[in-house]
Amino acid sequence: MERVRIRISAVLLLLCLAGKGHGQAASPQGMSLRYETVSIRENSDANARTGMLENAPDMTALRMSLHDLVAYACQVRSELVFGGPAWSNSRHFDISAKVAASDTPELQKMKWRERGPLILPALTERFALKIHHETRTLPVYDLVVSPKGNKLKPTTIEKGDDTFKLNGGLVPSGSMVFYADYIRGIGVDMPTLARILSGQVDRVIVDHTGLTGVFNFAINTAEDPGNDAPSMERTSERPEQAIAIALHDQAGLELKPAREAVDVVVIDSATPPTPD
Repeated sequence: MERVRIRISAVLLLLCLAGKGHGQAASPQGMSLRYETVSIRENSDANARTGMLENAPDMTALRMSLHDLVAYACQVRSELVFGGPAWSNSRHFDISAKVAASDTPELQKMKWRERGPLILPALTERFALKIHHETRTLPVYDLVVSPKGNKLKPTTIEKGDDTFKLNGGLVPSGSMVFYADYIRGIGVDMPTLARILSGQVDRVIVDHTGLTGVFNFAINTAEDPGNDAPSMERTSERPEQAIAIALHDQAGLELKPAREAVDVVVIDSATPPTPD
């Protein structure tokens, strides 16, 4: 079983993703925005930090491959990006992008995940990138209600309601908060649960529960479920089996291996950018 590493800091890791389809997110409201300046440089330092930093009005990508950048821009898992030249998955780049000062308020209204498509025009221009979407039948997990029934309790909180206090912080409804070995949901519907949990396992999770409405929940994925106090300073490494067991025992839900049509992105062609 492939293991998944989740690093948790003292700051809540808040995932509030809006999307549609299997592995494809919805188009954000701010697509009229464009980054005014974009700097791209290759980074060959194997010990350098890797990942995405976003603090409006800036977007910073650190040592990311073109495959990962396309996944971010197209809002799909990196495993759902196919094709491209060999270097597109082996060479890494730093990107610094900024919007115009007048566009900063609009950018700040967007969730971090919704900002991904804003970088696509720059990738298209600087990498001479050509991509297309297609549907492929791939291994997935179907999220279903267990034979013994659903254990989650519906809530009257509506998705998109005002923020709620949680462990000293504020989170919007429709969000999931990840601690080490502990997952909290506030006003979360089943498609959102499936979509966000997909980021913690090796396959896309597809909602087949048939459950409507939204739910509050707390799921402990620790090996010792008797320890109910969330820890925010530990590093958790756990197999997907732990998540599946926790969902079954505490939520009355199951992950069933299946094969379904999934939206993927194919890189048709690309060339290395000229550094600036």
